[in-house]
Amino acid sequence: MALRIAGEVLLATLTFFLGGTLWQLHKRKAFVKWASARQPFLNGLLSREMLADPPPQIEPYLAKNKIGYFINLTNVVSAERRSQRVPWIIAFCALLLVLSGSFYLGSTYLAINVALICFLGFQPISEAAKRNACEHILTMAAILYRWHADDSGECDEWVAHVPSLTTLYRAVVTASSSSN
Repeated sequence: MALRIAGEVLLATLTFFLGGTLWQLHKRKAFVKWASARQPFLNGLLSREMLADPPPQIEPYLAKNKIGYFINLTNVVSAERRSQRVPWIIAFCALLLVLSGSFYLGSTYLAINVALICFLGFQPISEAAKRNACEHILTMAAILYRWHADDSGECDEWVAHVPSLTTLYRAVVTASSSSN
């Protein structure tokens, strides 16, 4: 019996870590969607100085591609999805193994771990996940800023066909025209 309890403590610890990771990835994705659609949030996040002199780690995405800036946006979104998908798959598969181990120990232990996963859903998004999401939004905004500065007509036309970028683009135009 003591060995089963020790096993469940280990499995619950793993569930806490893996379930928390899955929830944070989910909440980060929701935060990106929420923040990208909120003009007041974007106006507070973006400034002309930040867009004109972005962090060096996003600089590779800002150079105009032979085809155009829209490829840079596509690359950023693809890189974002890949960077989130790999940890999600690993955490999900590991969590399935943990739940299988809990099932092996008994239905009570499985219920404890499932309840723990559910309770982890009430945990707020972490500051690290928010910062990472804001960096992603800033990268897209900096690309739009450069594109707008190079060829605002082409940028306007392209963004008109991508409704999910409309609010972000509006915030970029507002920030670029501000005299901060």
